[in-house]
Amino acid sequence: MALVITASCKLIGLSLTGIYSGFLRYIEILYSIAKDEGTEWTDNADQAEHVDENFIDRVHFSRSGAEDIAMHFLPAVRTQIALRHPEPR
Repeated sequence: MALVITASCKLIGLSLTGIYSGFLRYIEILYSIAKDEGTEWTDNADQAEHVDENFIDRVHFSRSGAEDIAMHFLPAVRTQIALRHPEPR
Protein backbone atom coordinates (compact mmCIF):
# COMPACT_ATOMS: atom_id res chain seq x y z
CA MET A 1 0.00 0.00 0.00
CA ALA A 2 2.84 2.40 0.69
CA LEU A 3 3.89 1.82 -2.93
CA VAL A 4 0.61 3.38 -4.12
CA ILE A 5 1.26 6.49 -2.06
CA THR A 6 4.83 6.81 -3.32
CA ALA A 7 3.77 6.28 -6.92
CA SER A 8 1.07 8.94 -6.73
CA CYS A 9 3.55 11.45 -5.28
CA LYS A 10 6.06 10.71 -8.04
CA LEU A 11 3.44 11.19 -10.76
CA ILE A 12 2.42 14.59 -9.43
CA GLY A 13 5.83 15.49 -8.02
CA LEU A 14 6.84 16.66 -4.61
CA SER A 15 4.83 19.82 -4.93
CA LEU A 16 2.39 20.81 -2.24
CA THR A 17 -0.37 19.34 -4.42
CA GLY A 18 1.55 16.07 -4.78
CA ILE A 19 2.26 15.75 -1.07
CA TYR A 20 -1.33 16.61 -0.17
CA SER A 21 -2.72 14.12 -2.71
CA GLY A 22 -0.48 11.40 -1.31
CA PHE A 23 -1.53 12.26 2.21
CA LEU A 24 -5.23 12.06 1.29
CA ARG A 25 -4.66 8.68 -0.33
CA TYR A 26 -2.84 7.49 2.80
CA ILE A 27 -5.83 8.50 4.94
CA GLU A 28 -8.19 6.64 2.58
CA ILE A 29 -6.06 3.51 2.92
CA LEU A 30 -5.97 3.75 6.73
CA TYR A 31 -9.75 4.25 6.84
CA SER A 32 -10.25 1.23 4.58
CA ILE A 33 -8.02 -0.96 6.76
CA ALA A 34 -9.83 0.16 9.93
CA LYS A 35 -13.20 -0.60 8.33
CA ASP A 36 -12.05 -4.02 7.06
CA GLU A 37 -10.64 -4.90 10.48
CA GLY A 38 -13.72 -3.66 12.35
CA THR A 39 -11.75 -1.18 14.42
CA GLU A 40 -12.54 2.39 15.39
CA TRP A 41 -11.38 5.18 13.06
CA THR A 42 -10.70 8.66 14.26
CA ASP A 43 -9.31 11.56 12.23
CA ASN A 44 -7.44 14.09 14.31
CA ALA A 45 -6.77 16.66 11.60
CA ASP A 46 -9.11 19.27 13.04
CA GLN A 47 -9.17 18.21 16.68
CA ALA A 48 -6.47 20.50 18.03
CA GLU A 49 -6.87 24.16 17.18
CA HIS A 50 -3.96 25.35 15.04
CA VAL A 51 -2.58 27.92 17.46
CA ASP A 52 0.92 28.27 18.89
CA GLU A 53 -0.18 27.01 22.33
CA ASN A 54 -1.00 23.58 20.86
CA PHE A 55 2.29 23.02 19.00
CA ILE A 56 5.97 23.17 19.88
CA ASP A 57 6.71 23.57 16.17
CA ARG A 58 4.60 23.27 13.01
CA VAL A 59 4.23 19.49 13.41
CA HIS A 60 4.56 18.31 17.02
CA PHE A 61 1.97 18.88 19.71
CA SER A 62 2.64 20.72 22.92
CA ARG A 63 1.20 19.40 26.17
CA SER A 64 -2.13 21.21 25.60
CA GLY A 65 -2.32 19.99 21.99
CA ALA A 66 -1.59 16.42 23.07
CA GLU A 67 -4.34 16.68 25.71
CA ASP A 68 -6.83 17.78 23.04
CA ILE A 69 -5.89 14.82 20.85
CA ALA A 70 -6.01 12.39 23.78
CA MET A 71 -9.52 13.54 24.65
CA HIS A 72 -10.54 12.99 21.03
CA PHE A 73 -9.16 9.43 21.11
CA LEU A 74 -10.70 8.58 24.48
CA PRO A 75 -14.15 7.43 23.22
CA ALA A 76 -12.56 5.10 20.65
CA VAL A 77 -10.17 3.70 23.26
CA ARG A 78 -13.02 3.12 25.73
CA THR A 79 -15.05 1.34 23.04
CA GLN A 80 -12.16 -0.98 22.19
CA ILE A 81 -11.49 -1.76 25.86
CA ALA A 82 -15.16 -2.54 26.47
CA LEU A 83 -15.26 -4.86 23.43
CA ARG A 84 -12.13 -6.73 24.50
CA HIS A 85 -12.74 -6.75 28.25
CA PRO A 86 -16.46 -6.69 29.03
CA GLU A 87 -17.34 -6.04 32.64
CA PRO A 88 -18.40 -9.16 34.57
CA ARG A 89 -22.09 -9.43 35.37
